[in-house]
Amino acid sequence: MPLILKNEPTVQFQEIAKIFITSFDRPSFAEVAEGTVEKAPQVIEAQSRAQSGAQSHQILKTLQKSALSINEVVAALQLRSKTGSLKRSFGDLLAEQFIEYTIPDKPNSRLQKYRLTQKGRAFIAQLAKEAGGDEK
Repeated sequence: MPLILKNEPTVQFQEIAKIFITSFDRPSFAEVAEGTVEKAPQVIEAQSRAQSGAQSHQILKTLQKSALSINEVVAALQLRSKTGSLKRSFGDLLAEQFIEYTIPDKPNSRLQKYRLTQKGRAFIAQLAKEAGGDEK
């Protein structure tokens, strides 16, 4: 516990129904993508954030052309199946309002698709502009 508190001062501990729960703050997708998140002491945590950010970038780029279902995104990204990481990335992108439901009243509809919001399009444009500036 002292090691956790030393490396993660924002950690939260709870006991619910005799179950001990430890909660860590998780940065938003925008913080990871912009590099404003401080480097974590644990390499695995940093790699996980980077992978999550990379996957979120891929999702945003895939949704640039048209609205797609999660299964269509899985196929476009050439993944074998919907992974927990992919579902978390979708959740993060929805929470940050980079993407939105095409049927907002029915989030669990089998016909549900996802599309970029104006904020998502602006973010992709900003990334493309930065990538173009880095190459020069």
